[in-house]
Amino acid sequence: MELTKAQVTEIEEHLKSNGVKYWDIRIEMLDHIATDIEQKMELGGSFEEAKKEALQKLGWNGSLKDVVFQRLQSINKKVRGQYFRRFANLFMHFSSLFLIVLVTVFLVLLYSKIDSEMAKNISRAIYYFPSLLAFGFLIGTFLLKKSAYLEYGSFYIIFSFTILNAVLLVARDGNVSEETYKWLYLSVAIVNALAVYAGIKTYLSVRKEVQKMQKQLKLL
Repeated sequence: MELTKAQVTEIEEHLKSNGVKYWDIRIEMLDHIATDIEQKMELGGSFEEAKKEALQKLGWNGSLKDVVFQRLQSINKKVRGQYFRRFANLFMHFSSLFLIVLVTVFLVLLYSKIDSEMAKNISRAIYYFPSLLAFGFLIGTFLLKKSAYLEYGSFYIIFSFTILNAVLLVARDGNVSEETYKWLYLSVAIVNALAVYAGIKTYLSVRKEVQKMQKQLKLL
């Protein structure tokens, strides 16, 4: 027996009022509990009785903050795994590895012939352009409905920028020579560009999953 739209809305409001603010987590939970309720109703129980039993069985009667926290950890683990696999794959496929080596060799030869100031300007462009692109995805995410998948997907776009920026700050404040800093900045810029690329690919993959969930939501 399928639930009515009003019954589905009632369950969703229960989840929302008990701390499930992320709509995509609500959909996953809703799908789980709706199946249980439908099975109980097929055995002759009323919707209210079936809902009460299902909520008690799952432990979803009170605050669901712990459930949400566990689900967030699971989503983060899933998205993080995709991100690091995509980054590693850049070095495992011949075409991408060849391109990385080719661009790196070109930049090394170029940097060996220019002064430190010009080198820093080029590195700055390589470093900040992907990061600005990343922040564009981040802003777009927060303009949408609150989604756990998209928040973690956008986080891993800017993850490398956050970490590598700290490396540059430490080096700049330390006793590092101009020549050393020139090559360090280039290395950081290249790694950041590759990591942002992996982050964007991960984000786009996650967004596809979210779009599937949105289609599922429209069918409820």
